[in-house]
Amino acid sequence: MCDPSKENLDTRSAASVLLPAICDFTFLSYSEFWNMILEEVNLTQKYLQTPEITLDMGLIKMKALQLFLVEERNTLVTKAIQFGTHKCREMGIDIEIRGRRKV
Repeated sequence: MCDPSKENLDTRSAASVLLPAICDFTFLSYSEFWNMILEEVNLTQKYLQTPEITLDMGLIKMKALQLFLVEERNTLVTKAIQFGTHKCREMGIDIEIRGRRKV
């Protein structure tokens, strides 16, 4: 919650610009996509910081992360789109799915 006594015109102006940017299907989908990926990366980096692990144990963990990213890439995208769609419906946000531009 924002403290109204610390709120000023600049704060309101910044919030009015940010709110539409984050209440967007693309933003919500990308944020969930990166959340899922960074969760796995975070678990790996915490494991790698464990003092007891050896080089071969670290290599196994890194290969497991690579395998996760390669094998789950399509699933991660699908889950992120489903999350974005669900949140947009829940929050009453119009979903505008744009096609890719050809270069």
